Amino acid sequence: MKKTPIPVAGAQHEPRLAAVALAIGATALQAASPVIEWENARWKLALDPASGALVRIENPADPQPMNWLRGPGRWERGKWHADTSPDAVASEGQWGLVWSSQLGQLHAAQVRRLTDRVWESVYSGSVLTVTVRRELEDDGGLLESYTFENTGGIALQFPVGSLAIAAPLFDQYPNAKISQESRCHTHLWMGGTSAWINATRMGARPPHLGLMLVEGSLDAYSTQGATYNDRGVFLLHPAEMKLDGGKRATIAWRLFWHEGWDDFWGKMAANDRFVRLSANDYSLTVGDKLEITAESAASLAGAQIFANGERMETRLDEAGKLHANIPATRPGEILVELRDRTRKTWLRANITPAIDQLIEARLRFILRHQQRNSPGDPLDGAYLAYDNETGRQVYGRTNDHNAGRERMGMGVLGALYLPRCLDESLKAELSASLARYAAFVDRELEDESGEVFNDVRRSFYDRLYNFPWAAHFHLALYRATGDATQLDRFVRVLRRYYARGGAEHYSIGLPISEGLHVLQEAGRTEDRAELLARFREHADQIVRFGGDYPSFEVNYEQAIVAPGVQLLAEVYLATGEETYLKELRRQMPVLDSFAGRQPDHRLHEVAIRHWDDYWFGKLGLYGDTFPHYWSVLNARAYASYGRITGEQSWFSRAEAVVEANLSLFQADGSATCAHLYALSSNGRPAARNDPWANDQDWALVHLLVLIEDPSFASYKRARQGADR
Repeated sequence: MKKTPIPVAGAQHEPRLAAVALAIGATALQAASPVIEWENARWKLALDPASGALVRIENPADPQPMNWLRGPGRWERGKWHADTSPDAVASEGQWGLVWSSQLGQLHAAQVRRLTDRVWESVYSGSVLTVTVRRELEDDGGLLESYTFENTGGIALQFPVGSLAIAAPLFDQYPNAKISQESRCHTHLWMGGTSAWINATRMGARPPHLGLMLVEGSLDAYSTQGATYNDRGVFLLHPAEMKLDGGKRATIAWRLFWHEGWDDFWGKMAANDRFVRLSANDYSLTVGDKLEITAESAASLAGAQIFANGERMETRLDEAGKLHANIPATRPGEILVELRDRTRKTWLRANITPAIDQLIEARLRFILRHQQRNSPGDPLDGAYLAYDNETGRQVYGRTNDHNAGRERMGMGVLGALYLPRCLDESLKAELSASLARYAAFVDRELEDESGEVFNDVRRSFYDRLYNFPWAAHFHLALYRATGDATQLDRFVRVLRRYYARGGAEHYSIGLPISEGLHVLQEAGRTEDRAELLARFREHADQIVRFGGDYPSFEVNYEQAIVAPGVQLLAEVYLATGEETYLKELRRQMPVLDSFAGRQPDHRLHEVAIRHWDDYWFGKLGLYGDTFPHYWSVLNARAYASYGRITGEQSWFSRAEAVVEANLSLFQADGSATCAHLYALSSNGRPAARNDPWANDQDWALVHLLVLIEDPSFASYKRARQGADR
């Protein structure tokens, strides 16, 4: 019988450890196997009789029919690459296959119908039997259970990561239109006994698919098969499991349809086992207080709350909610756990130094470790990536490892912070460093026409993303120093950007409001009028594109939608034209659908991204990167929308996004370009920071931009007053 190796590694296992599909026998790998159709008014399902796994999940009432499970193959470079090989059929679109990294292959499934509403698949081997039961419930849910039985005489031990249940939700990016209609954003929270999944259609139109755990514990997840346009297959990991001979353990969940996040939480709340654990903030500064709230349909009397293993005092209010206050005394992560006799779940918060203290530590690190000091070398004055493992600067002609492009964020950060810096010694050091960096940019990355180049020696690469970043640097340096030539260069770069076709590009970090304000203050009304006209042409093009977003470097992503939304918001604020506001309101839900609501400082309000470490990191891994600094683009859009609508909740959400990204920076000023969130990615251990500091400083740039927003500052003052 042929074995199908699929890498699934837990933290305890070797990176290349192969897992074996328990559920697949040789006959199960026939791509042409007929499927068993199974449906009612709420569910349209298809079951593979050879493997016993689901291969289709649909909602019959969906006006835009969508299979929520992926098929074998992926979109790359605008083309579907089908794969009907046995391995692909087994690993891609089959929901509910169970894998183990320790045991050999089980016998092929026995698939049987128990009633019109119940199907069962049984997989048996020498020492382990897995029984999968699926039942259509009266209330419209689909109940699934996975029962593991030790049929041998020796105890079986399964660490977290050594067992996995496949959840191949269709989280993939062929292009904007197909993605919004028939792909989903998969928001996972493997939070113990209160684990859940919210899979939302990318176009934000319901119905959406939810999963709530009702028995057992799910403690982590991995991804397999991720590429830059495909998030891959999700592998759900049960908690550590020990089975003595003859003993059983069950993982069970309920799948359900919902209309959006509010409806999702309402349905979750009806589950007695579910505890919704939340915090006043998931990222705080030293001296703040972490306020924890737990709520459940079942009583929380007797439940205990722990912070990094230490039991906290709790208070049960009249509504049955449990509260705890945890002092934030030093930088680092706080793991908050709720435990009672049958339930265990958790929350993660992050404590940082005060914002200015953190930024100053980061700038000192950049100046002393990441700026090249080599007179006569083209790299002299450049800010470069840095390897925290080797203690060496990183430079390569590879685009994302060079001295231009995203690395310009270090220069923008320094220029933005210079007028804010109160430490005279650091201010002098930073001023001298920025002068050297400005000379490097002028000599190596730009020419007199405003062209922005890719790397040293003005090496050309047709990339419009680079222009707004250079413009932002010149604008920030002008504001910091008053050097009018920097304002000249700001205008020159944007003039060149639009001459090169910028009006059809969804550029990241285009400094619209800041630029118009500074030009007005400087009395340069003609330049302001010229750029405003260009920005309006750009916004008009965004309106014409509507939801049919063009592809840029990847097919479809949050950092394509967010710049368009931000442009519409800022041009509306500058002009008051209702056309831009109307389109902004239409696109906001599409942007919002990328963001998660998990009780974790790396996930809460953070947009889904999954390819960044592959391009920018030392590990070079595809797989979930939470947080990723370009999630701050959502914060910029939310804050602008808050200015337009006057709704303070948008400022609160913007604050949560930028503060989530502070986990990329350590108190000593070191940083990481990506945190790999899943337990493993494509068969290699993850759940760790990449060793390289590279492009993450844009998170601090946009934090400073947000802090300078008068409307956001007003929100902060009001909130601080309410807290007191």
